[in-house]
Amino acid sequence: MTASTPPSLNCCLLDYPVAITAADPEGRAALQAILGRFADCAAPGERNRYELARDEHGWRVTARGAATASGMTLDDSLRTLEGLLVTDMLVSRPDRFHLHGAALLSPSGDSSLLLLGDSGSGKTTLALALMARGFLPYADDVIVMEQDWCPLTFRRAFHINSSTRTLLDAMRQPPSWKLEGFPSGYFVPQIWAESKAPIRTILFPRLRPGSSPGAVHLSIPEAAVTLLPFSATLDRAPKVALSAASRLTAQARCYALTSGDLDATVDLIASLLPK
Repeated sequence: MTASTPPSLNCCLLDYPVAITAADPEGRAALQAILGRFADCAAPGERNRYELARDEHGWRVTARGAATASGMTLDDSLRTLEGLLVTDMLVSRPDRFHLHGAALLSPSGDSSLLLLGDSGSGKTTLALALMARGFLPYADDVIVMEQDWCPLTFRRAFHINSSTRTLLDAMRQPPSWKLEGFPSGYFVPQIWAESKAPIRTILFPRLRPGSSPGAVHLSIPEAAVTLLPFSATLDRAPKVALSAASRLTAQARCYALTSGDLDATVDLIASLLPK
């Protein structure tokens, strides 16, 4: 690298190779904290190029040579860039099925679990609480799978807030890992699920603070209809989405979950896992 060449972070989101130019040390350190666990696949051919830069107006994000946003704070620019990376990665592989939610490997290692819901439904908080009980994460926010219908390990940073931190700290057995040391609003687990396992439980949580947790079993048609709105694949590749929804809801037990007290909800989820 010559002195005139801005430093960049090379990494691979699944099999989507990127090079992110980041001349500013603060921006480069933030990117490394968020994306550094995406091992570089060293794929041949041209990398997809992005840039995170700072000027007199704030922070600017550029994707594949076109400026997409400027005048932002560093936090906002990181979220913008990360969103572009993930969206472009998904578009590059229309044969894959993806869902909005979290995926985890059970403590036994023989099955996986999905948490699917709208923003604010408590998916991330529940996923982190389950991780404190021995579950291992495949992904948070975006679940990607291929034709074996098992979640792929996608080491994207968890998006967290102060409410999540407070709830986790109040658990009977709070997590031993620290949520500090990352850019504001982010957490990257040190350990991820590395082996594939079939999806045997799918939960659709709704947050009801102060309520007793509960689970209502859904029939296959009910579950399929509930699942499909959480997949953008339905718009891009409807045949893939319909096939995936049919397969997943046939092989997994599906529940509408009322999430209340965090410890009690985690206890309930553990009781729903296949024996």
